Amino acid sequence: MRIPLLVALLATCCLAAGEAPTVLNLTLPDLARTRTRLAAGPFKGLWDQPAVQRLRGMVPAGDLDPAWWTLADRLAELRLVVSSTSPPEVRCGLRLPDGPLPAVTATATARVGAWWLLGNEPLTAAPAAAPGDAQADLRLLVDLRAIAAAMNGAERASYTATLDRFGLGRIEATATATPGGFHDVVRLPGCRLPLRALDPAALAGLPDALVTVTAVGIDGAALVRVVKESLAGGWVAADAACSQQFGLGLEPTLAALDGTAVFVLTPGVPLPGLTVSLPANPGSDALVTALLGLAVPAGGAQLVAEARQRAVLVPLPDGARLPLMLQLRRSATRWILSSDLLLIEQLATPPAGAAAPGWMPPPGALACNHVDNRAWLQLLAASIGMAGAAVQQANPAADKALIPSLQQALSAAAAVLPPSRLAVTRTGDGLLIEGDNNLVGQGPILAGLLLPAISMVRESARKANAGSNLRQLCLASIAYTSENDGAWPRDLAHVKQWADGELTDKLFRFPGHEEIAAPFLYVRPDKAAKARQPVLITDPACMKGRASIVCYADGHIATVPGTALWEEGLRLSSLPVAAGDGIPTAAWDAVIDTTTGQRRRPAP
Repeated sequence: MRIPLLVALLATCCLAAGEAPTVLNLTLPDLARTRTRLAAGPFKGLWDQPAVQRLRGMVPAGDLDPAWWTLADRLAELRLVVSSTSPPEVRCGLRLPDGPLPAVTATATARVGAWWLLGNEPLTAAPAAAPGDAQADLRLLVDLRAIAAAMNGAERASYTATLDRFGLGRIEATATATPGGFHDVVRLPGCRLPLRALDPAALAGLPDALVTVTAVGIDGAALVRVVKESLAGGWVAADAACSQQFGLGLEPTLAALDGTAVFVLTPGVPLPGLTVSLPANPGSDALVTALLGLAVPAGGAQLVAEARQRAVLVPLPDGARLPLMLQLRRSATRWILSSDLLLIEQLATPPAGAAAPGWMPPPGALACNHVDNRAWLQLLAASIGMAGAAVQQANPAADKALIPSLQQALSAAAAVLPPSRLAVTRTGDGLLIEGDNNLVGQGPILAGLLLPAISMVRESARKANAGSNLRQLCLASIAYTSENDGAWPRDLAHVKQWADGELTDKLFRFPGHEEIAAPFLYVRPDKAAKARQPVLITDPACMKGRASIVCYADGHIATVPGTALWEEGLRLSSLPVAAGDGIPTAAWDAVIDTTTGQRRRPAP
């Protein structure tokens, strides 16, 4: 079984990418034991399913060396420590009894006995293990005070004040594989969030079959106190702005939230039902009336009065494009906003004697969360399908098989992943968050399944930013021609100098590939350049050798597959005429189609 080792792979991926958290200590102490435990649980065989294996093979090589995946069969223990120094010092220890370690760029590596050690500088011993239950399969410690110590004076003061206000100092978490999945425990010693016990009546009427439900008990008086402390001298201005906007002061607005707030997604086609339930009291009545009055100045109070009798359609602000029809209901004790009319009435008048749902939190819980992972992953698969079409349109070079493969992998995971649930309770020294199959244990598994999609979306975002940079440089070059009798700048340094500070250094870099000093090739056109003539071309290395982003003489941008256009650009830009009158369009057309990248004949 390789599933738990996704945590290790994600950690090492963050390390290699320079995206490690500021301060943490993470330990996976006995991966052989974890494999054995998971083999008896619901995750058995998930990672070996064909749909998941296909997805694993599609992880872009530029984001994660495929050789890292082979570590899953051999890795015995992982320790990752990130210090609070500036810049952060990263230390990673991989207990790997035999075999080589994949190359890690810009990271020192050393072999010490059974350990492979990685870090900012050569290490001579494995990092210290995170403290915690020896039987846990994952232990995590985040030191919030150490983060504050690494900040500058002003930031440190503000951050420390926030930690003091909420009594936060450290986060201690463990995850242990069980026959039911993962059991997660998160401790927040000394934490004083403005929470109170959940009101069971606020959860009455909710069905057993949900996509997700989150409930939080809010202590209105404590919330007011915390916000006052946070705003300090800005409280008066914020109170005045709130009064002007809603006709209700900031303190009564916050105090109106006293009680249990509930957010619910219920199964639905094509979209799930969305429901928000808040405590009803004179303060919340005034707040809802004010909010509705902003949308319906003449009828806000009337809608509130009607909502006491029946569900009323909520007018949305101008320009809002929600694919849902929201309705409002005011019961004796709750305000209910929902797109699910049946659920509105069920919450307004809960059926008597109904059995408590299986997700109901323990008595005294301050907050709870329940997720039906089967329904959630099905919803996620559908959403990714819609998002994939947009990504594919934005990045034609993206792998067309990735989205279907991701959807199939999510469906495979949905078949075995148990529900996630957690509850927040108060202990003698702070808060305790305890549950099953949540972010500490199961989250890395889902993150591992989504890693290829995350990489694709990130690559598309980088491509969009790079295209924007390219276009700004090209438009500046075009503006130069208008002031210089049609002549183009000699090179990018020339146009930067001409722009007199308006073109920042950031524009001359490809986001995510700052190591490439000159990612954009400028091929100087002559005065008679046609619209289809390339002016700026990105190095294909920025797009894994698959394509180049090209900006043409009329300022439009396109993605051209392959490397031929780049190679031809390198040849033409090196000719003496490029430094003289510029390259004519005919010189391009004689060799290559500048829109498709297909060669018409071999380069001279």
